Amino acid sequence: MFSMKKAMLTEDEIKSAVPQILDLNMAFFTQQCLYTMVKLRIPDVIGAETLSMKEICQRLGENVDQDLLFRQMRLLAEVGIFVETASEDGENQYCYSLALQGKLLQTGVEGQPSMACGVHHLSEQPAWKAWATLPEITSGQAKGEVPFERANGQRDVPYYKEHPESGKPFYEFMSFFSYSELKGILDEFDWSAFNGKIVCDIAGCYGVVMKAVKEKFPDITTINFDLPEVIEKAESIPGVQMVAGDMFDSSTIPSCNVVFMKHILHDWYDEVCIKIMKSLHKALPSDGKVVICDAILPKPGVTNPIAKSQKNLDMLMAIFGGKERNQDQYRAIFEASGWKIDSVLPMTSGGPLTGIITTSKV
Repeated sequence: MFSMKKAMLTEDEIKSAVPQILDLNMAFFTQQCLYTMVKLRIPDVIGAETLSMKEICQRLGENVDQDLLFRQMRLLAEVGIFVETASEDGENQYCYSLALQGKLLQTGVEGQPSMACGVHHLSEQPAWKAWATLPEITSGQAKGEVPFERANGQRDVPYYKEHPESGKPFYEFMSFFSYSELKGILDEFDWSAFNGKIVCDIAGCYGVVMKAVKEKFPDITTINFDLPEVIEKAESIPGVQMVAGDMFDSSTIPSCNVVFMKHILHDWYDEVCIKIMKSLHKALPSDGKVVICDAILPKPGVTNPIAKSQKNLDMLMAIFGGKERNQDQYRAIFEASGWKIDSVLPMTSGGPLTGIITTSKV
């Protein structure tokens, strides 16, 4: 089972590798300290000020553990969340202000997004427990199970529906990325090719993408399609038709020329993706197209400046029962469901981890 040929290191290589392994193994220290900052809303406490630890704790209340809070903030100052300085009052106190990344963890700043929701979502117990199941699922002891479901007793969507305290940051984090990707989706993809046609955003949630498309390309007829429980909560958008249905049931998909899907296929394993694409194949006309917006991973042995972020995203999807793919893996899904790739467009703005694949029927 195990190789009889061991890889040997020189003394200098060992010295080089040890701190790197330690950094990897202790990376979660920083993550959990960051989670504490978000839970206590430390970035909102500090804002645009520079405060001493005494002042920070006074604002938090007398029950806060000042020493433990200080030690976490001292660590996070080393990774660009806070700026640490000494007070000028002669007492030489530790003082902190927000660094660039720390400013992005503030909430309620007009015209500025917040990533506090992402820290909360990725670091809270439901997700944390899911990561702990990786060894037993990977080894085959619980082969085929979804980590989040094994850890929490149900898949993410029903779990977050029943636990709004976890669902709120989850949906806020999804919206954060949706808005950040809009610029690339609108500016880099040629929507004008669909002027005079009907475009339907499958699982489009509250219609953010179709609203933006309609505003910039008024000659396109736009439809936002999602489950009934989603559509009933969606506000009316001028020029965008709201339709409820199920993408697995082709009879509920409205008549259209083009289907758009953003970060939908990555939610599912291959066999489910094939079912989705077959459903769309049945619903669309012979000249219909499906436009997919998802991460496109590099091929084996190839890397790029964003490959690490893409592969991190893929592991996140693995926890929830999904998967990011390279172009060949997408092609296999399309071929198994009656589609072929027409074009692949890597996005360079708005959503640098994302590409847009246009497909047509075989």
